[in-house]
Amino acid sequence: MLGYTIRSSEHSQAAPVTRASRSALNQLPHTRETISAARSTVFGLAASLLSSIAALLALEVGVRLWVAFAMPNIMVLDPALGWRHRPNLTRTYYTEGVSGTVRTYAYGLRTPLPDRTDSRPRVLVLGDSFVDGLEVGDADHFITRWASARKDLALINAGVGGYSTIQQLMLLDELRPIVKPDRLVLIVDRSDLVDNVEPYFAGIGPRPRMTEAGELAPLSWEPFRPLLLPVPGAAWLHANSVLAYLVRNRFVQSAWGVRIQKAADEPTRRVPETVRRRVLSQLIGDIVARGIPTTIVATARQEVVRGQAPAFALAEAQVDLAEVLRPSHFYAKDIHWNAAGHAVVASRLSRLF
Repeated sequence: MLGYTIRSSEHSQAAPVTRASRSALNQLPHTRETISAARSTVFGLAASLLSSIAALLALEVGVRLWVAFAMPNIMVLDPALGWRHRPNLTRTYYTEGVSGTVRTYAYGLRTPLPDRTDSRPRVLVLGDSFVDGLEVGDADHFITRWASARKDLALINAGVGGYSTIQQLMLLDELRPIVKPDRLVLIVDRSDLVDNVEPYFAGIGPRPRMTEAGELAPLSWEPFRPLLLPVPGAAWLHANSVLAYLVRNRFVQSAWGVRIQKAADEPTRRVPETVRRRVLSQLIGDIVARGIPTTIVATARQEVVRGQAPAFALAEAQVDLAEVLRPSHFYAKDIHWNAAGHAVVASRLSRLF
């Protein structure tokens, strides 16, 4: 057999080289070039990935600094309640050209806790965005006006925007040993009929809800996933990245996001009105059963005041704000009360107790 021999530095014996071996030896430089090219590609991809991650981290830091100084988020996500107020924060909000500076205090309350030596009866006010009142400055808020008219009471505002009656009940159980309220005022809005059975607030995040059978379903991220960014780790990013949170909110407000939200809301819309009212009555009963003297107050929407929608007709309500609210007490587009609306609400509630 024809062949060639090569000398080994370790062995003096000649080894035959076949044509196949010679072909393999001839291909070695090409194999080395392929491996080298593959390494270069991998290193290039890794460098690009690291550069992208570094750029995103830098952008995240920049956005966090901008938000912290220019528009701090008053809400923070909470694993049980869904969200709560960030404590000890000051921010100016703008509603239809009206600016108002608002503050939060210890435990995220919208008013400071009374001093321990304060012997006045403590009145804890629970509710959603109508009680939160971010559409007016604190000086115009109905709690501030009410407190000014009734200096014999220590009023504590525990309202949180977007809260359902379930969340208000859970917050009450958390605050009760801290605040030690002598009385409760529960302000109920028609939106509670939906919020109590809806597993999320689209603009913020998931929350606990009540089932049609009247059982508590703890917070779950699953129903909220269609409203998250379509990227891996979307839930973690929503909870931990300010940049992702802001981008997602823009996405939800887009035409595509609105369509997705409507589809996600379909199970809630199918819950009958009678079931929603039964659930609301059950939760109001649970709050009253805590044994603290409670006054139930029904809010009124602008369309009700204008005669464009039926009244809320809350059977448990001892006070109906539809009796005092007028169309001029609301913003033109925003659903909430303006400063004049807060003034008439304060006037009505100051007659309690």
